[in-house]
Amino acid sequence: MKIIKNIPDGIYKRILANVQKPNPNILRATELINPPLIKHLTLKHWDNLNPLASEFLWSLLGSAIHAELAKEADGVLIEQRITKNVFGITLSGQIDRYEIEDKTIADYKVTSVWSILLGLKSEWEKQLNIYKFLLESEGHAVEQLKIHAILRDWQVGKAVQRDYPNIPFMTLDVPVWNNEKISKYIEERVVTHKAEPLPCTMSERWQDPPCFAIMQKGRKSAVKASYKDLEGKKQPIVHKFQAEEFILEMKKPNLYIEERPSIAKRCKDYCLVRDFCPYNPYKEAR
Repeated sequence: MKIIKNIPDGIYKRILANVQKPNPNILRATELINPPLIKHLTLKHWDNLNPLASEFLWSLLGSAIHAELAKEADGVLIEQRITKNVFGITLSGQIDRYEIEDKTIADYKVTSVWSILLGLKSEWEKQLNIYKFLLESEGHAVEQLKIHAILRDWQVGKAVQRDYPNIPFMTLDVPVWNNEKISKYIEERVVTHKAEPLPCTMSERWQDPPCFAIMQKGRKSAVKASYKDLEGKKQPIVHKFQAEEFILEMKKPNLYIEERPSIAKRCKDYCLVRDFCPYNPYKEAR
């Protein structure tokens, strides 16, 4: 891999030091969760990858925060790397923080406010439960899982808005799986990774279905683009008749419906091997 320099030298050097080639003989917890196709293509095309250094800035920020937090060591295990042979593969995971007395695994995430407003990511839930599996294999009991989210794009002016975080930090409780569920998930993912890699699913492409937004003439942002379901979770407006019903309920002037296309966000802008993926619909446009 040759990382293209588009940021100052000091930051660029730290990025070069942090980026490592995946190990073909080890599956990290995050790799186990991710699509097998990504690791397959990364290993195959490693020498031809030419990402911009700026693509690794948020990862570097996360690494810096982890390094600072690792200085605390009283009553906790910090940056604990555990590697185990399970289901015919070598599985590895690095646990940010394990609070011994509370039997709690905590993971730090440097992320956006929007990702928090959408609710707990399924990837985070799977990741922390894999960590639980690994840590318990070392004889440590785990009763709680938590995400400590540092919100990089938090704005003080929006803190008065409903549902917006009061400070640029939030702790999320993560559902704890039983041992049977964790083992079954890991085994299923191992089977998937051992097989011939398939195209990524819609969720793996970070692709939502086409949706609709309610707009108002003279305003750039949507008046309404989602709603809360019976469980209180935000859902996109995926049917035009839903948007029409919301317009009738809102009784505001100059409203209209805008159809928004389905975009595979990971394929378009975030996947490291997007230029080498035969299934990427945006490859020719790059």
